[in-house]
Amino acid sequence: MPPQIGCQRSGLKLKYSEFHPHHPLNQFIDCFWALESDSAGVRSQIERILPDGCVELILNFASPFAQHNGDTQTVQPRNFVVGQMTGPILIAPTGSVQLIGIRFHPGGTVPFLSLPMDELKDQVVELAAFDGKLENQLLARVVSFTR
Repeated sequence: MPPQIGCQRSGLKLKYSEFHPHHPLNQFIDCFWALESDSAGVRSQIERILPDGCVELILNFASPFAQHNGDTQTVQPRNFVVGQMTGPILIAPTGSVQLIGIRFHPGGTVPFLSLPMDELKDQVVELAAFDGKLENQLLARVVSFTR
């Protein structure tokens, strides 16, 4: 049974699940994860995401997240890659939440992503700009599993 963590903040109930791959993917991928809310909810409080040394690829099937940088706020792309972080980032959902993520082991992106990872350090990069073909393939696979 995959671990599931539930939490409730500011009226928004979230459920987090992790799924650990088997060999040979487990050499490269730490886990696949999902985060979802029970409804559209209300704007949640800001969450601090701490660095973990991993690159993540995230697909968003609901409302975008806001990313807070000091006094400014930006909207994260719908589907994106997060490079290795050297400091925390602050994010908050803007509505309903339905995310799927792939957390790579350090160095685990080499067989899957062609860009040198040092260019992604501390960056959130839109997947379409990074690799539009990969984005289309991933989204098609997810849609085929949900039918």
